Amino acid sequence: FEQDYRPLEPAVAGYFAGTLLDLGLDKEAVNWLGSLPDTSAVKLRLRLRAGLIGVDDAIAQARARPAPRQKREDAAGYWLVLAEAAQRKGDEALRIEALERLLNRAGEDDGRTAAAQASGLWEAYQARAQAIANRSQMLAGDDKAWSDLAARRLGANTIESRALFAYLARNGRQSETRFNAQHQLAFSLCQGGLDHAALHLFGDAGVAVDTLDPKVRHLLGE
Repeated sequence: FEQDYRPLEPAVAGYFAGTLLDLGLDKEAVNWLGSLPDTSAVKLRLRLRAGLIGVDDAIAQARARPAPRQKREDAAGYWLVLAEAAQRKGDEALRIEALERLLNRAGEDDGRTAAAQASGLWEAYQARAQAIANRSQMLAGDDKAWSDLAARRLGANTIESRALFAYLARNGRQSETRFNAQHQLAFSLCQGGLDHAALHLFGDAGVAVDTLDPKVRHLLGE
């Protein structure tokens, strides 16, 4: 193999290491650690997996990367680090933020990846919404209480607001509630520069077109 005779290009080494991490082959990925540049998002992710860096330090380093200088794949890699670190830390708000950003970049090469990421984001929204409801002592099925809280959180905590609207978009008892929640969720994502995430969320996660609010279809250009 080529790597037996001369060092691989950093991008090639990063591809191999990243693929191994995606497959859960962390021990095998460690063999590539020395071939990765210190600025590599894959190296940071590998160090996190191997316990060579703490969760808080990994989050700080991923956050500190200068976004204007990042290639598209590097930026996605740092959001992946943030998603994994947030899951380890139990920071669901940060994890959802990272999943939204990843979904916004997904699907260019593999539509199946976008579909899987869209489903994962729906699940994260649902879990976060239920945690918020438990904390606020809201009952399942009380659409008005959920809608009111989601609207109030729009300015104060966008992630929580989106999570609540996502829950209502799928679980609201009345079609009017579901349609309004769909529109609010899609509009919030688009307002946040996450247009592609909104498209994938409603288009790649098994959401039937005839169950969508016409305003959402218009907003997403369907």
